[in-house]
Amino acid sequence: MKKEAKSPISQGQFIKRMATAVILINLLVIALAGLSLRQSLLQHEERAVVTAQNLSQVLERYIGGVIDKIDVTLLTISDEIEKQVAGGGIKGQKLNRFIVRQHARLPELDGLRMADAQGNIIYGTGVTPGLKANIADREYFVRLRENAEAKLVISKPVVGRVTGEWVVLLARRLNKPDGSFSGVVYGVITLESFIKVFASIDVGQHGSITLRDEELGLVARYPEPGKVGSSIGQKTVSPEFLELVKAGRTKGTFHAFSKVDKVERTMSFRRIAGYPLYIITGLSTRDYLTGWRDEALKTSVIVALFFLATICLSWLGYRDWMRGKAAVRTMKENLEALVQERTAELVVATNRAEAASRAKSNFLSSVSHELRTPMNAILGYTQWMQRDQQLTATQKEQLDTISRSGKHLLTLINDVLEMANIEAGHIKLNQSAFDLHALLEDVESMFRVKTDAKQLRFFVQKPDDVFRHIVADHGKVRQILINLIGNAVKFTDTGGINVHVSAVHTNTGKLKVVIEVEDTGPGIAEEELEVLFGQFVQTTAGASSGGTGLGLVMSREFARLMDGDITVSSVVGKGSVFRVELFAKADEALEDNGPLKHVIGLKPRPEPGRIPVVDDKEESSAIGGPSGGQKQGSLDRLPVGLLRQMHRATLSGNMDSLNELIEQAESHDVEVAAAIRKLADDFRYETIASWLEQAPGVVDE
Repeated sequence: MKKEAKSPISQGQFIKRMATAVILINLLVIALAGLSLRQSLLQHEERAVVTAQNLSQVLERYIGGVIDKIDVTLLTISDEIEKQVAGGGIKGQKLNRFIVRQHARLPELDGLRMADAQGNIIYGTGVTPGLKANIADREYFVRLRENAEAKLVISKPVVGRVTGEWVVLLARRLNKPDGSFSGVVYGVITLESFIKVFASIDVGQHGSITLRDEELGLVARYPEPGKVGSSIGQKTVSPEFLELVKAGRTKGTFHAFSKVDKVERTMSFRRIAGYPLYIITGLSTRDYLTGWRDEALKTSVIVALFFLATICLSWLGYRDWMRGKAAVRTMKENLEALVQERTAELVVATNRAEAASRAKSNFLSSVSHELRTPMNAILGYTQWMQRDQQLTATQKEQLDTISRSGKHLLTLINDVLEMANIEAGHIKLNQSAFDLHALLEDVESMFRVKTDAKQLRFFVQKPDDVFRHIVADHGKVRQILINLIGNAVKFTDTGGINVHVSAVHTNTGKLKVVIEVEDTGPGIAEEELEVLFGQFVQTTAGASSGGTGLGLVMSREFARLMDGDITVSSVVGKGSVFRVELFAKADEALEDNGPLKHVIGLKPRPEPGRIPVVDDKEESSAIGGPSGGQKQGSLDRLPVGLLRQMHRATLSGNMDSLNELIEQAESHDVEVAAAIRKLADDFRYETIASWLEQAPGVVDE
């Protein structure tokens, strides 16, 4: 049933929808504005907290530092007095001069004086002849007189007996040589000096700074609600502050409303380290929220203007809608026709591109196959001819040239065919368990002759943390290693080549294998690194060394098939590092059973029906074959007729027939078939023939 077309929107529906949209947009803007103001408010408050904490910390360190300096000065004067007493008695003028010098070093002090055991002030700054001032009734004097172990004592605010001003005194006990009390030495700090220091700190117009003693009695406050000393000793504090102090907190931040001046503040306090004093700084919300209030006002104005703008735009939109309704309908029809036309053209172009790609892949596969068949025959017959013992040296050299050239051409053909398969998406993973250490040793032995010939250092690292047995595509891992190490050997003339291998478990349960091939070759220019992994692309050094420019492309595709990749870093004149990352599985079941064995050849049978398959490491290392230990093969599982056909195909050089017969052998014994295929891929036809001849019934026909 054909779907009915939607009827055009009516004028009433348009107005309703537009009104709804305007309302929703304005609600959204209001919500965003409110959220923004909320975030801004939190930021202002957070900054106020941090500022109050910083100010209280600075003042705590300043006051503590001043007290420390005064204490050191008092100890110095005490030592001087004891020294003079020990030398025969106090010398008044000398002591006064000493005290004056010490006082000059402490501008924070209003006075520095000494009183005897009876409390009479006899020496120090501001002490004039005939002055009769006694402090024996002062609480700090009594504490020092009664306690021989007392150290620095800080008094509560008092009116000074010498100056008549409100002061805080810092005093230390003086002892006679026998340890008995001989008086006190003390420094005087006026409350006015505290207030001046507090006034120099910017806490805003309504901020405050307060100094309290251990019992929370007021020592000094800025701003002072009345004249200096009018509120000394007052213990009116906020419940929040009192609760924190009772809890044993030495610092903290809280929000409180002051009963003294009726101002709401963010407060931060600290106990002055080692002394019975608290410093409290407060920042008023009136001050630090001024900027936020201005921001809120501006935001409100902007929201109001936006609301008016949406109303105006809605009316203009409605008018334009009425005028353009017909034009929109026509445009829509034209656009649909244009889209259909372009879609049809795109389909045709896509089909053509896919057909061209298929044709290219089919052509490459066909041509590569047609070239490989005669090339295999050429290489096979070349090997048979090389067996002739009557060949002259020139003939042997010519046959070697044919063999090398044929293998090089076959490598190029294989690279082109492999690249075609990659582009066509025909490359699949063939995962199996194998011995990673054996593979590394195999590849190392393959290139050892070349590196020794070029006098290069060649080191393959197999650390303990590399899992010995992994499950991955053995062939592709091997090909990646061969391509990268082969390039390193080709382009490195001095220095050496290092291969580092490591593995680690990932959170997904897979094993991440990392291979790094580092050389000291000529390096790669930065502009060449960008196109290094392109097809048929070669660097300046690579162009002069031959090759197809496909090895790195294929290696990267193989790595990506295993969920990894290849990256490179290089410095011209110093060398390059190729890093391979790929993912495999750890075959932990084989870790307990010793090294994984690989079938690569057949050994004459020790008993009827059984032919052991052995590791021909010396021979296989020369061609890059697998190596391992010994393992019993099962040629008796292959039919005699099949073995005879394989023998005839090998002797006649019919490689197509041999490959088909190897595929049939896989259904009987995969390991033996894989070993024969490996030898065929390496053109070792005489070895295949000699091993097949050792099987019972093959040459008895």
